[in-house]
Amino acid sequence: MSIFTLALYLIRSLPSEGYFYYSTGLSIALISLQLFSGWLAPSIVFFLPVSTNQKEFIADSILLACVLGMLGGGSGFVASLLVISDIYGACTVGLICVSQSIYVTLNAVFQADRKVIPQLGMSLLFSIVLPITAYFSLDAFESDYRLALLAFAASYFVASLAAMLICLRGGLFSWTINLSPRAIENLLVIVRYGAPLSLWAVAMLLMSSGEKLFLQSTPQNSAYLSAKDLLIGAASLLSMPVIMAAQPLIFRAHRDGRDYVALLMTCTRLTSVIFGGFWCLVEFYGARMVLHYTQKDLSSILNEVSIAYFAIYCSCLAIYFQKPFEIKSHTQELAKISISVAASALLAFLLFSEEYGALGAAAIFLVAQIVYILVLIVRANLPISILIQPVVVIVCTIVVGNVLFEASMLVVGGYGEVIGAMVWISLYALCLCLWVYTILRQMQKT
Repeated sequence: MSIFTLALYLIRSLPSEGYFYYSTGLSIALISLQLFSGWLAPSIVFFLPVSTNQKEFIADSILLACVLGMLGGGSGFVASLLVISDIYGACTVGLICVSQSIYVTLNAVFQADRKVIPQLGMSLLFSIVLPITAYFSLDAFESDYRLALLAFAASYFVASLAAMLICLRGGLFSWTINLSPRAIENLLVIVRYGAPLSLWAVAMLLMSSGEKLFLQSTPQNSAYLSAKDLLIGAASLLSMPVIMAAQPLIFRAHRDGRDYVALLMTCTRLTSVIFGGFWCLVEFYGARMVLHYTQKDLSSILNEVSIAYFAIYCSCLAIYFQKPFEIKSHTQELAKISISVAASALLAFLLFSEEYGALGAAAIFLVAQIVYILVLIVRANLPISILIQPVVVIVCTIVVGNVLFEASMLVVGGYGEVIGAMVWISLYALCLCLWVYTILRQMQKT
């Protein structure tokens, strides 16, 4: 939520060129993170519950996160220096890589160990520190994108430090450097499972953000990137709780010999209801809300924003379709698939982004996600219904939302648009809640 609100504030506060550099720098930091240390998190979630010595495993994981974070920071610094040509901006990107590496690793430790309260506290602290640091730094000094990036690094460092103290006080690990055979074995297990996932993560980021390397810094492209960042932030806010809750359940179902495919289907239906409901809100009031809060008119890029939204939806579905590869430790095959699709997408960005601009970039993003999903379903031998069901659900959700909107405006819209909107939101929210409740009941049965 804090990233979403910060994006709204920065779109309003930073000039178009400044926001373009901010968004590009953040993308470089994410790519460097995933390449060097982002794969640690799924490895921890997968292996920590079955580790014979969890304290040593956690200590080894954190030590590895620190080392890889510094390597990722150096990589992010060099890449930012080449793309942005600003040494101070490159330094902030490097700091984000280091701090986020530790943050993501500790978050995975809490998730794998089912420490819900510390995990929520860690996220809450980050969500509080980030907007406060960004707002006061940008308000006290001139509006500079480097201050926004520095706020990210500071927030990750503060939240990571608090999480580290919680781990030490809770006895989750003892901070001792141990190079025993068991420690080396832990590191090898983590690397063998997780290293291919780093290539997968980078490929996913290149598919979703690769156009930033090729688009020109024009007002229309900057508006598209800012709108896309808002949508990604909103999508993370909506879908991440489902993903975080479902991932341990899917792994446990596989270990227990239960049908995890049914659980995957339930999660995709739930994700489709959420995205369908949010799309209706974006469809009717999204451009108006952005104009009100940021003074940026998105009316000229509505087609691009629509395409990007459904590409983001497909990328969230793909997270579930790739779970069979993760739970069966077929991460190398997953990396090969993602790299192949990402390379094709990058080539398309290179060939068409300059000529077709934001519209071409959004279309390539959508096509790449669809191709990736289809390849995953075929290679994992999943039933085709796992794709048909979420498509039907999101279409029905959008249709119901549009019908209720037209009916509400027709019946009570004469009393004022605000009254009509309130009636529509109330009725539609009730329908969505009932639908989500039904899906969650089905999830309990699986």
